[in-house]
Amino acid sequence: MAFFDAAIATCLLLPVSILTDVALQPGVQTVFFTSSDAARNWGYVGFGCLLAGVYGPVTFYTIKLTSSLTFIIIGNFKQLFLLTGAALFVDKVVDPMLWVGVIVTAGASVLYSWRSNLEKQQAAAAAASKKAAEEKLLSATPATRP
Repeated sequence: MAFFDAAIATCLLLPVSILTDVALQPGVQTVFFTSSDAARNWGYVGFGCLLAGVYGPVTFYTIKLTSSLTFIIIGNFKQLFLLTGAALFVDKVVDPMLWVGVIVTAGASVLYSWRSNLEKQQAAAAAASKKAAEEKLLSATPATRP
């Protein structure tokens, strides 16, 4: 459904975005279309479109093959790594308290992930044993049909 929605949105929004972001902005036409870096600019746009097109199916199949809980945990770790990388490489933060906070947050995320998966496995095992007990009970009692 999201794929078809994206196709409709592309058909409707592409002309509008070209008009408002390229045609009506002074200087954008020369920088984007005719400069020496025009091929690079088109490559950036194409690569961004490719990543946006891949994001939907990857999200869908990740949730389908694992679970929504696993997807949320992956998102939490992604956000933690992005923030850590930004603090380390962009802002060049060296404050020890910040890194203690990052370590505590990472540890809490790992503990939360482990505990959530453990509870999920225990619930699945309990449901399987309950189902097995019900099947055993049903197979042990004779059928009483008139």
